[in-house]
Amino acid sequence: LNRCLPAPVTFDDSGKILVKNNSTITLVGSDKTTIDGKILNNAFKLYDIYIEVRKYRVELTQDVENSQSFICVFLLLAMILSFVWIVAMRFIAVYMVWLSIAVILALFCIFTFVFWKNYFHYKGSDEVTYLPWIDSAKEIKTEIVFLIGGLLFGVILCILNVVVLCLCRTITLSVDMIECASKVVTKMWLTLLWPVVPFLLHIANIAYAASAAAYMASVERRDKMDLNSSNIVVDFKESLADTMNCKDIDVSEANKIGCDLSSTAGNLKVIMLFIFFMYLWLKNFVCGLNQLTLAGVFASYYWTLDKTTLPKYTLLKSFYRCFRYHCGSLAFGSFLITFVQFFTALLNLVKSNIENSTNQLAKFVIRCLLCCFKLHDMFLQFINKRAYIMMAIEGKNFCLSAKRALSIMLNNFVKSLVLAKVTDFLLIISKLIITSMIGVLAYFYIQKKIPLTIVTVPELHFYFIPLFVILIGTYSITGVFFDVYGTAVDTIFLCFLDDIEKNDGSNARPHFMDEHLESIFKGKSFQRRLTISYEKPENFKDSDTRKKSFASSASV
Repeated sequence: LNRCLPAPVTFDDSGKILVKNNSTITLVGSDKTTIDGKILNNAFKLYDIYIEVRKYRVELTQDVENSQSFICVFLLLAMILSFVWIVAMRFIAVYMVWLSIAVILALFCIFTFVFWKNYFHYKGSDEVTYLPWIDSAKEIKTEIVFLIGGLLFGVILCILNVVVLCLCRTITLSVDMIECASKVVTKMWLTLLWPVVPFLLHIANIAYAASAAAYMASVERRDKMDLNSSNIVVDFKESLADTMNCKDIDVSEANKIGCDLSSTAGNLKVIMLFIFFMYLWLKNFVCGLNQLTLAGVFASYYWTLDKTTLPKYTLLKSFYRCFRYHCGSLAFGSFLITFVQFFTALLNLVKSNIENSTNQLAKFVIRCLLCCFKLHDMFLQFINKRAYIMMAIEGKNFCLSAKRALSIMLNNFVKSLVLAKVTDFLLIISKLIITSMIGVLAYFYIQKKIPLTIVTVPELHFYFIPLFVILIGTYSITGVFFDVYGTAVDTIFLCFLDDIEKNDGSNARPHFMDEHLESIFKGKSFQRRLTISYEKPENFKDSDTRKKSFASSASV
């Protein structure tokens, strides 16, 4: 800290510092205030804390640096396991979904049974339960607590049973879509490496925004000044400023030299807001580019009639089509999301500024607006992804694609909702399972309880530091892999709905779905539940022309 501290230091009863011969001295701060023993003691304690924190920081950094090879090996293992898991989803998805549903129903049955059993046990007794979160009545009869819990869990259990029974066929369709998506991703395995490209684009966007903000912030420094007397621009130096006795331009003294100091203080906030807006726009543009590219790859698989002869270089062709035909649509779709996110950030800033305010009405209005904007953001994220998929399928602009996607989903609203939720649930479960498996394996390897030696574990101060890095890295890697998988599920589902709406399975208009999906579609119970319109849309082409049009990206 570049400070000399006396040691040892003792204090008398008044807090003054004792030195030799029982004399005292008084320390005075730069603001002319007296520094007594209590203040100095607190300073010593803070300094000790700083030294301890610095020591731990050095040790934590050393642990991460020394275990780099160990961390990289387990992150590579996480990538391999994620790919194997996606391949295995075509075989285990049905068991995972129905087993999860059975476990949830069993848990609610157990909770309902336990609460009702305790209700009958405490019925008629005067025993009370303390509930600290209820202000009006913190003590309530125990039998009432278990009665409310039993009724609540019982009602939820009944609702879940009805939902599962009514949506059994729809859940089966969702599982079939997930299995089909696993097959597609396995055949188009290069799509799992594609997220590296948008990741690098995100890094470039962050670096550009940070550097632009840093440059704009440095512009506010006053490094030049204009001398009104001679209109000469000279370099600003402290010695010159001290000797020239310079004042602002509105100075009235005749013996002073008027100066204009360059400054951007008034416009700096506007510039920073503009940089932040452009950062959000580019971020959402890259996200849309990622979704549209992947959707083009998976759609090209679906709309290939003979699945044994898949087109080549589909990933590169899809990426090319994004810039050749859909760059404006991507910019427009990302702008809509950016507009909402930008005002959400401004509202969060206003909320933090009025946190200590006593105006409850203003706080309530801000919270309501934040809720509305966040819901709007979620809705736009959902619609945009489906619009990008329809852009990849039909080649139309953003507005027409969003309208088409929304029309298909509204005609099959329940199935779209169930598929989205089943997919999200399955992907979350998969992420947690893979992360847990890698975490447990890394823990036992660090503890040297696994006889196999892949990489040497260094001596660590805190073994949980590399373990924590591995867990975070594994969850991020699985998130990247399963985002690709989720896009595949959504694309196959929209292609499936578009296929059965525009084709009737005849020789002139055959279905493009694979044999497994076609066997499901031909089931009578499925056709009764699905909204189908065989009316030929305006400007719709026959199957051969449609296939050629999609392959060459010459659609509207």
